Amino acid sequence: MAIAADCWVETISGRVRANELAPGDYVFGMDGLPTKVKSVQTYVPQKFYNVKFSDGCSIEGDQFLNLPVKNWVQRMCHSRHKGVQKVERRRHQKYRTPEQILESGLYHTHHNRLEYTVDTIKPLDYGYEDHAVPPFIAGMWCANRRKNNKYPIPSEHRDYLKAHAQRSKQFVVVENKQHIHIRPSVEAVFLRDYATIPTKEFPYKYLYGKPEQRLEFLQGFFITRPKTYIVKKDRFRIRSKTNRYIIEMIQVLCESLGIKTTLSNDNTYWELTFKTKLPILPFQKHVGRKSGERYRQIVGVEECEPRQCVHIETTKPIAVGNGFIPIWHSRTNNKKS
Repeated sequence: MAIAADCWVETISGRVRANELAPGDYVFGMDGLPTKVKSVQTYVPQKFYNVKFSDGCSIEGDQFLNLPVKNWVQRMCHSRHKGVQKVERRRHQKYRTPEQILESGLYHTHHNRLEYTVDTIKPLDYGYEDHAVPPFIAGMWCANRRKNNKYPIPSEHRDYLKAHAQRSKQFVVVENKQHIHIRPSVEAVFLRDYATIPTKEFPYKYLYGKPEQRLEFLQGFFITRPKTYIVKKDRFRIRSKTNRYIIEMIQVLCESLGIKTTLSNDNTYWELTFKTKLPILPFQKHVGRKSGERYRQIVGVEECEPRQCVHIETTKPIAVGNGFIPIWHSRTNNKKS
C-alpha cells in the first residue's frame, strides 16, 4: 500500500505530510489509538488511483491501496440486528484495493445500491493539552473574533454558557440585555500560548487535546452561532464565501472526533455539513436514523497519472487525509477475506 506523498497523516505530535514520516513515529489507527510506524518507503508506482467517497472526501494511492470495507449485505445484517450478530464476529475484516473495486463494480449486483463503504474512525486520543484559554471560550472567540469580547447570546442559552465559561474560574461573564461580556480579555490570555494573537488563523493547538477538550471547543464555537443548527433535519451547516480555511479546520476537528462531514462548494459558498449524536448544543435533537453517519460510501475510482507515493507499514489500519480515511499496508489481508 502507498498513498500520495502530499497526503496528510495524523501523528501524536501533529499533522504531517506522508513524505515527512520516519520509522519510529507514532500515527493514529482507526481505533483512535497511536500505533508505531515500522518502515517508510518512497517510490513512484506503475499505477495510481483516486478513490472518491460520497461526502466529497478522496484518497490517492497506488494499486495496492487497501481499504477496510463493508459490503451491502454486511450493512443490512448490521442494521437489522442492531449491530449484534454472532456470524459477523467470526468474519474477517474485508479489504479491497482500487483494482478489486473496479473489477467487482461499485454497485451491488441485484439491488443497484453502492456496494462498498468505509467506517468512520474512533475519536483520536491525543494527550491532554494545557490551554491558556479554556477550549469553550476559545471556540466562542474563534466563531466571532470580537475584540471587545462581547457576544450576542440569546437569553435562553445564557445559563448554559455561564456554566461552561466559568468552569475554569479564570473568566468572568457579565450579562447585558443585548449581549454578554467576558473578562479578562481573551486576546491577552492567548499571548501565553502564542507569540501573536491568531486573529486571522485558526488557533491550531485546539486541534489537539483529549476528545473532551476538542468537543468543548465545538460547543463554544456553535453556541455563538445557533442558526447553524437546523433543528428539523438535526444537522449542522456552516457557510462562508471567503474563509475556507476556518471551515476546513472545523472539518478536521469534527473528523478527529469521529464525525463524518461533507465539504462542498457551489462557486458561491463553501459549505460544511454534518450530523452527530455528540452533545454540541443544549437544544440539539436526534431526528431520524444515524446509521449512515457511521460510514462513507465509495462512489468512484479513477486511474490517474502516477506520482510519488509513500508506503507506510504499521500493525493496524491508520487514518489519513482530511477525511481521516482508514487504510492498511498489508497485501495478504485480501486472501483472508
